[in-house]
Parts: sequence; C-alpha cells; structure tokens
Amino acid sequence: MIKLFIILLNFILVPATFSQDNYYIWHWHLNYGFDKSSLKTLQSIPIKGLFLHSGKFSRIDNSPSFEGIKKRGNFINDIKSLENYFEEIHLCYTFGNTSTNQFVRKYLNTQPKKAIDYITNRISDNFNFYKSLNKKIQGIQIDLEGSGINFDIYKQLILNIKKTIKPKYVSITPMSSWIKKTKFKKLVRECDFIVPMLYDYFRGKTPQQKLKVTDYHWLKSMVTKYATLDTKVIHGLPTYSYSILYDHKNKMRVPWAVYNPNSVTENKRFKLTNSTYGTSNNQNMRDRVISYQSIGDFSFKSQSFKKNSTMKYNFVSASALSQYIEAIRSMSSDKDTNIAFFRYGKPSEELVLTAKKLKQAVRSSFPATFKLSIKKLATDNGFYLVFKNLGSSTYFGKTGFKLKFTDSTLMDSNSDFDSYTNTELIEDYFQNSEILVTPKFLKNPHFSLQFILENGITINKEILMNKDHLILTK
Repeated sequence: MIKLFIILLNFILVPATFSQDNYYIWHWHLNYGFDKSSLKTLQSIPIKGLFLHSGKFSRIDNSPSFEGIKKRGNFINDIKSLENYFEEIHLCYTFGNTSTNQFVRKYLNTQPKKAIDYITNRISDNFNFYKSLNKKIQGIQIDLEGSGINFDIYKQLILNIKKTIKPKYVSITPMSSWIKKTKFKKLVRECDFIVPMLYDYFRGKTPQQKLKVTDYHWLKSMVTKYATLDTKVIHGLPTYSYSILYDHKNKMRVPWAVYNPNSVTENKRFKLTNSTYGTSNNQNMRDRVISYQSIGDFSFKSQSFKKNSTMKYNFVSASALSQYIEAIRSMSSDKDTNIAFFRYGKPSEELVLTAKKLKQAVRSSFPATFKLSIKKLATDNGFYLVFKNLGSSTYFGKTGFKLKFTDSTLMDSNSDFDSYTNTELIEDYFQNSEILVTPKFLKNPHFSLQFILENGITINKEILMNKDHLILTK
C-alpha cells in the first residue's frame, strides 16, 4: 500500500528572459486598414514599435509618382488609435526597383539631386500629415533595396531627410548581403538604427534545389557580422512562407505563388510528393518543406498547370519562428537584442503568421519553457518517482528525456517510460501534462536527469534524495 508521503519539487528551466528586449512589426499593405483584434494581440505580446508602410515611389510613363495608403472608412481614427497600441511608430517608404518599375535605376541613379528633392518633399508632406494625427509617429524608415543601389546617393538621401524633415529617428532596411560593402558601412553611420532583412535566404530555381525563407545557423552568422557595425540593430525575421510554382520542365514559373497549402492539398489533381522538416547544418528545424505535383493538365485559380508541375512550400510555423528568435537571442549583445517581424497577416492569409501565431512564437520561445513536477511515492518496501511535464510537449524533440541511476535497484517492470535498462529510463517524447511513473525502487540510488535541447545544448541535473525530501541541483 502506498503511504500518503508525497514530496513535491517544482523545477523550472527557462531561457534568458525577454523582458529587456523589444519587438517591432511591419504593417505592409497600402490597401487595407487595421484589425483591432490583431492590434490587441500585438499589444499583449507586447510589440513596442510599428513600421507602417506609408508610401511607395514608382516610375510610371517615364515620370516619378508617389502612392500612399488608401484612405477608407475610419482611416483618420484608425491612425489616431494606433498610439494606444505602440510606443513608437515609424513611417516606411519603398521604391520601385524592378524591370517594370525603374524608379531607382532610371530616376534616382540618373538624376540624384532632382530625385532626392522629389523624395524628400513627398515624405515631408506625408510625414507631417500623419504626425498631426498621432504623436507616437517619430521615425522615417527608408526601404531602398535591390540591384544597382548607389550608396553615395543613398547617403545623400538620408542626410537630406535628416536636415529637412528632422524626424526623431531615421532608419533603413538593408539587404543582408550589404554587410560586405564598405560604402554601406559608411551609410549606416548616418542612421539611428538599421533593420537588416534576414530572410529570403534561398529560393531554388528548380524543385530539386533547397527552398528556405531563412536559416537558423545563417541567422547566427549574420547577427555576428552585423554586430561589427557601430549602430543599433533591429534584426528582421520573416513570418511568411514561400510558395513557388515550377513548371513541368522543372523551371521556376511563379516565384511568389499565392496558392496556400490547404487549397492544394484538397485539390485531387495534386499529389503529395514530399513533406519533411527543414534542416540547418544537419540539425532538424521546425519549418517544413512540402511539395505537390500535378497529375494532369488543368487550370486552378486562374493558373494553368501542366502534368508534373510542382507546387513547393517552405512553411514557416510559429514554432519555427520561435527557433529563429532563439538564434538571434543566443548571439546578440546587450545592445542588439531587438527583433522586427515581417509582417503579420490577416486570418485569411494562410501563408503569413497572424498576430495570434506571432504571440505563440514569442511566448513559446525556443527552447520552450520547461516545468517539471517530481513526486516521490513511498511504499512499505520501496518507492516510485512520478514525473509530470508542466511545460511544452515539444521541448525534447527527438533527443528524449532520460532518468539515470547508479545501480540495479528496480523492483518491478511496471513503467510508463518508453524503454529502460538497469541504469536508465528513457522517454522519447514527453508531452505536456503527461505523467511518467517509474518502476518501483528498493533504495535511494544516485539519480540524474539528462535532456538535450534542440540547439544542441545538453542539460544535466542531479537529484539528491534524502530521507524526507528531494533536491535538484541548479
């Protein structure tokens, strides 16, 4: 008979607190407003700063043009109300730099003085209007990217904005590869902070090549490189998934396809050909790589598919994002522990994490919080140990949870663990709220717990058992 002699020990292992770190987010659509439910969720994370996409510069019919946010419904009140959700707001401006929109190459680079004056005047009018509505609007962010960027001109643009408009903050969003460029390093000295875009890691030109929005170990290396700059860094992380269509000849046809995995999965004209977790340096990650192949010729959502066309995804989940957060946190110095998310999606956007998913990623940080309850159940001729996982069920991954002991003191084979020997009990996957009862022990051996975090760190904890209590080493 088991006596009512139960000793409870709660052991909590958590990663470094995020309380001193700040989160930012981009709101990227010029054509729709703000969802109050999402804003409340972002506020509860909390998200400190908003990068609000406020305008785009284009070249149309050989002339420069500026497009701002479309003002609809309760637009004025919506902008005013943002001060209730964010401590600071930065207006972000983008620039056409494609073969069909050559604002950068055919205007900014060819007529820099005229173009800089044009840009500064438009941003000044736009910024002053929004600032009159919302006192939390404090900064201007320039998102100038793509090929053919002239850093001398870029620097003159920043200096002109600072001199003419005089916002509290001026920031830029550099491409990750710019860290190698000498003139870029001179440019950042004129910025209050920068937000490098640590995404769009690799997009294979054929379905056989890898497809990754970002990469865990690459993130770590980029944090180290950007830390060499003498300026504040807010690390930009992706919240979206890749969705790419390859034609029947295995060539990329649509690099930013809009077909979400659910609609493809439910279409019987597609068959699933691959579904695996992503990897980084042979380490399993939580993003997924999924491929579907068409089994015949057909049309779907205004797109024609030939037989053997491939829809391929790199799906970024909330748990994958939590890994990316951990990669940044593990490498950042005290001054550079801030993270920006690009971006949050509407509930209907299945390829972009919603505000609720973002909250899940932040709160379920990687490694996830682990809380373990240990009970000793004493009997007349021995005792049991009872383990309960009060934390994340995915905490151990494939590495398992091990209880080791020094000698053969097991009294029976009654065990909830997946496997055991005379010196070790192993649970492959310890789920949230799951209870594991050991076989009966005859006497108090030397116990130790071992588990390996998915970032490769091994944790060992000793359990010291006195007559009437348990002690877990720190």
